[in-house]
Amino acid sequence: MTLDFWRICTVSGLLHLALFLLMPVVPFCSLYLIYILGMFVVSPFHAWLADTYRRKYVLMLPLLFLTGLPFGLLYASDYWQLVLLMIIEGMCYGLALSVGNTISIDIVESERRSKANVAYTYATFLGVFLGLCAAYTLLRYAGIEVLYYVSSAFMLLALLLASRIYVAFRAPIGFAYCSIDRFFLPHTWLLALNMLLVGLLPGLLLPLAISSQAYLPLLAMLLILLPLKSVVTAFVNLSEHCQRATAVHSYLFFTFVGVLLGAGISSIYKCVSCSETMSLLALLASVVCLPFSIKYFKNHRVRK
Repeated sequence: MTLDFWRICTVSGLLHLALFLLMPVVPFCSLYLIYILGMFVVSPFHAWLADTYRRKYVLMLPLLFLTGLPFGLLYASDYWQLVLLMIIEGMCYGLALSVGNTISIDIVESERRSKANVAYTYATFLGVFLGLCAAYTLLRYAGIEVLYYVSSAFMLLALLLASRIYVAFRAPIGFAYCSIDRFFLPHTWLLALNMLLVGLLPGLLLPLAISSQAYLPLLAMLLILLPLKSVVTAFVNLSEHCQRATAVHSYLFFTFVGVLLGAGISSIYKCVSCSETMSLLALLASVVCLPFSIKYFKNHRVRK
């Protein structure tokens, strides 16, 4: 793997560290849904943006916005300002997720792309883990404001590192302004739905990341991490020529939609003091679901 590949892996890890540092302290459950909406709003334009402009700069632009957004969330004075900021953050994240994944494939040799997909995905979820650990640690030893400053600092570091990545120029193919290419591979829908449901379970535990039960969401994330290599391979093997980036993005996108959706549902139930019961049920469901998920993904390698 090249130095630039490890840089893009680090950028993805830092991006998710910075975002999941703040996710457990989102003040309203509806904001998780607004965040998901922002991800879907920008998704049909991924392919055109990455095709028309230099992919490196299409990645750097949302990272630039995300660097400043924690301060907006910190100083927002009413609910509708938070809604606007969250939908912008969701759009920026959706674009960065897609373009970062595409760049990670562009800058490695074709015969090593499957290993690159797995390594990049591990780096992404490592960032999630570290972000949740950092949220618990910082809230324990510092104030909530510190989370926003640290999140912005990590995002700035990701932006600076992204500026050092060399991505060779590619002539535009001519994508339509609005399409699902680079966003969702239709014939992976069953796997994507499965990953949304799998991501839902650790998402239900996400608000506990800043409590004395912070270990629960980390344990639940094993539902995603243990079968990760088999899952990525299954998505890639369902792709055809030039669809690899779309297949891997389908996996990442719908897994994180599941996590955010679970967090929103958990926040609603927390309001009626049911979070502990639901957290235990989610963890139990994860343990039961895991072996079936691993077997399912291993049996769906359809392209050799």
